[in-house]
Order: sequence, then structure tokens, then C-alpha cells
Amino acid sequence: MRCKKVLVVIFCLSLLVPMVAAGKRRIYSEKFERVKRGALPKGWTYDAPLTRSVKLDKVSVETDFAEQGKKSLKLSEVSDGSNLQIISPDFRTYITGDFVLSFSFRSLGGISGRSVIILLDEKGDKALGINCRLNTDWRYQFKNTLWYTVPNLPTPVPGELYKVSLYFDTRNKRMNMVVNGVESGWVDTYQSWDYITKISFNCNDNHPAEYWIDNLRINEAKFKKQK
Repeated sequence: MRCKKVLVVIFCLSLLVPMVAAGKRRIYSEKFERVKRGALPKGWTYDAPLTRSVKLDKVSVETDFAEQGKKSLKLSEVSDGSNLQIISPDFRTYITGDFVLSFSFRSLGGISGRSVIILLDEKGDKALGINCRLNTDWRYQFKNTLWYTVPNLPTPVPGELYKVSLYFDTRNKRMNMVVNGVESGWVDTYQSWDYITKISFNCNDNHPAEYWIDNLRINEAKFKKQK
């Protein structure tokens, strides 16, 4: 009887994460360990408005709050510079089908909504925006300015380390978000898109605010089934 219960538990756990074919190639990986402290990873660009506070707001690789190794990417917004942003290299020649974007995330400050991650399409427009609202919820943007709570996920709290995976179904334009092993289920993305070209992380004018990104990976995927 005990063996049957164990098998049931294992089967139920297997349904928590989207079914993905094994052996798919790694598209991109950045652990920030080889990046000089105070610098940016190769190919990444930093964008901030030219306000009086722009020199105070900063994006760089630092040595605090790393999940693996000794370094991580840090976004720090300390005053009124809005939409502090770092943008990835162009992946358009690499991401052509389903894929999984994974990273570790830790946040402090800025209780109101902050855009954790934005995915850009082939036109440079937003395909999907995701906010982390500390002590409230994770949110995703759908159809212009409408924001919805990502279902089923744990409430994000300051200082907690979160391992985030975003599963993208390119054909059906849907996303499944997994945070610390808890799955949201499939949701529709912001708009129709052919493929993802770039990723950006934003502080989104919530000063004072800091967050860290580590162990960033993009893998090809092929979904066997969806719920």
C-alpha cells in the first residue's frame, strides 16, 4: 500500500512542470563569474534616462548575493531615474522555436510593481512583461496595459532567493512560469510574435530598489503536452 502511495505522489509531481523533450541544446548561458566586477557581460547594453540621478542608478556585475560562485548581475535604483534597464544580446538567430528561460532572482526594496523581465519580439516590441510585486504577487502583462496575477505562484518576499523558469510555447504564444518548483500553468502572452530577439531586466522607477540576477540560461525545448 505504501508503494502505491509513493507512486501516486511521484506521478502527481511529474505533472507540475511542463513536459519537455530531453537533450535540447543550450542556447545561452551567463553565470557572470568571468565578468569584471563593476562591468557588464559581453553584448549587454545599459539604458537609463539622462536625468540628474542617472549616475546614482547603476547596473553592473557585483559580488553580493550570488547564487553560484561569487558574482551576480545587480540592478540598483537609488533615486528618481526611471526605468533603469539592461538589455541582452540579440538572440534572433538562435531562438526559433520553443524555449526555456531560467534564472535566479533576489529582490530588495520597491514594494510597488517592478518589471522583472521583458521579452522583445522580432520588431523590438514587447512580447511579454512580468512584474514582481514584493509582498503581493507576480504579474504578467496581457493586451496593452492590462496586468494579471500569475496564478498559483508563491508571494514574493524581500531577500528571498527564487529560481525562476519561463517555458515559452512559440506556436501557441503562451508562457508557463515556474517559481521554486511551483508551476503557474499556461497563460497567453502580451501579443502575437514570431520569435523572441532580446531580454531586458528593469527596475522600473521604484527607488530605492535593488535586485540580483544569477545563473541565466536559455535552452531549446519541445513540449510533449500541455495542461
